Amino acid sequence: MRKAGIDAELTVAYGGALAARSVLNSLEPDNKFALKGLNVKGKVRGKRVILSIHCERGIPSLINTLEDIFACLGVAEESLSSLQGIRRSGLRARTETRRRHGKKR
Repeated sequence: MRKAGIDAELTVAYGGALAARSVLNSLEPDNKFALKGLNVKGKVRGKRVILSIHCERGIPSLINTLEDIFACLGVAEESLSSLQGIRRSGLRARTETRRRHGKKR
C-alpha cells in the first residue's frame, strides 16, 4: 500500500516507437538512484513515453523531479536528433559515392 502523496503523469510523443524507447532508456540510470518517498516509472506505448511519478516528499520535491526529468528529456532528444542527422548524412555520402563510381548495390 502506498503512502499518501502527489501523483503526476507526464506523456511525451515522438516520431516513432524506436525514438520513444531510446528516450525512455536514457532516463533509466536516474531512476536507479531514487530517493525514499519518490517513485518514477516509465513505459512506452506506441510513439509515446509515459512517466508516472509518485512523490511523498512534498510539492517542492515533485517540482525538482519534474525539472530533472525535463532536463534529461532535453538532452536525450538533442542526442537522438544529432544521431539521426549523422545517419542521414552518412546515407547521403554513401549514395553519392556509389553514383560517382557507377556502382549499384
